[in-house]
Amino acid sequence: MKNKIIFGILFLAGIVLFARLDYFMSQYRWDKSHLRDLIQKREEVIRVLPEELNPEIRQRLEQLQEEEKENIDLQQVQLMSFYYSVLWVYGIVVTLIVLLLVIYRFKIGHRVAQQK
Repeated sequence: MKNKIIFGILFLAGIVLFARLDYFMSQYRWDKSHLRDLIQKREEVIRVLPEELNPEIRQRLEQLQEEEKENIDLQQVQLMSFYYSVLWVYGIVVTLIVLLLVIYRFKIGHRVAQQK
């Protein structure tokens, strides 16, 4: 009975973890597409601006555009490192639970064999 409870808790933890990871990934995809859209709009504005009008504004917009591209890359690295760290922790917890169940089973099996 205890094993069923432990496996049930493990299963529910897996579902909750999957739901959270799916939420984080969808949030990341939305952020990434939103930032890419902003970069595209800024590129359109830069193309529309005549160079003679104000070169300082044009240069500043180009600089901001490059900074946003770097921010997107930084966000991607941060999200993926978080994603992998959560997976590592979850993997360690699952491994420990499985090892505990195996040890528990062998102890019970060994006791039953000694009693016979």
